[in-house]
Amino acid sequence: MSKQVDFFSRVDKNGPLPVRCPERGPCWLWRGFINRTGYGQCSPDVCGGGEQRANRASWRFVNGPIPKGVYVLHHCDVRNCVNPSHLYLGTQAQNMKDCFERTKPPRAGESNGRAKLNHLAVSTIRDMLQKGFVPQSHIAKLFGVSQGTIGFIKRGETWAA
Repeated sequence: MSKQVDFFSRVDKNGPLPVRCPERGPCWLWRGFINRTGYGQCSPDVCGGGEQRANRASWRFVNGPIPKGVYVLHHCDVRNCVNPSHLYLGTQAQNMKDCFERTKPPRAGESNGRAKLNHLAVSTIRDMLQKGFVPQSHIAKLFGVSQGTIGFIKRGETWAA
């Protein structure tokens, strides 16, 4: 069996629903190893060459070599998709630009999963700051955040009122 046939035998061509790029067909999902960042990863015996991401191997099997320093990017933003019609070549800068344009802005306030404060805590912090009796460093320790966070709240740069 050729490496290309072996590679594509490890792909689910039915993809997830809803289809992310209907004009390009469904995602083809890599069913082999998925690395910690969500990309398909394949070994040299499956991909040929060294161990690499499955999307790069898919591109190579269908379109030929990838120039050095060039990335294989996704139109669909599905990391383990290896559908060649969903892939295109680009730079790291283009990848970052596409990522920024296609993703939602970061969630603010309590809806951010990393938030250490809630609206009640921020209201209390504002009251403490307004009274001015407690230094920002003490408020920060009390709420388990940095003094910089307290400064941002004071200036209205975060947790807008």
